[in-house]
Amino acid sequence: MVALELIGHDILDQPRSRVDPEYVHRPKRIQPGEAIVNDELVLKWYDLVEIGQCVDGQASADARAFVDWVWDGQQAAGFVIHHPCAGGTYLVASRWDANNELWDQVWWRAAGGIAFEAVGTRNGMQHSHCLWQLPIVAHEAAAWSRFLCSDRSGAAFDAWFVDEKDGITQ
Repeated sequence: MVALELIGHDILDQPRSRVDPEYVHRPKRIQPGEAIVNDELVLKWYDLVEIGQCVDGQASADARAFVDWVWDGQQAAGFVIHHPCAGGTYLVASRWDANNELWDQVWWRAAGGIAFEAVGTRNGMQHSHCLWQLPIVAHEAAAWSRFLCSDRSGAAFDAWFVDEKDGITQ
């Protein structure tokens, strides 16, 4: 806060902080689901839900079918986060590319909507992940790093594949 005090601003009092005074942050549950595995994809699956709520199996299956359908045909290893939240559902597909780069595509479906729509198709700052999704990303980054540091054998890939994040996120 010293730098902010020196310029005479308190960022928490500024509209640019974008934290609604009525917002109450709560933990959510990370639940690994059935991966998407086919000739071109190996994508771990994560459902992110409110604590005390069950994963909506049909919604998760529909989202899984969408990712499988919309994929660009490139072979990939990575993960998907299916995150129903206030107002709709985020779907984030991430793949490891160029050895150590994580590439993402984000889709959104409004509550009651029938289709996911791509998010972030413009230049400039774009949505990538919400706070609850970051523990999954951090876990997957560490798991991929362990794979890259391994002998990269089939057994090492299998070890990466079964290394999933499960539990509560803040």
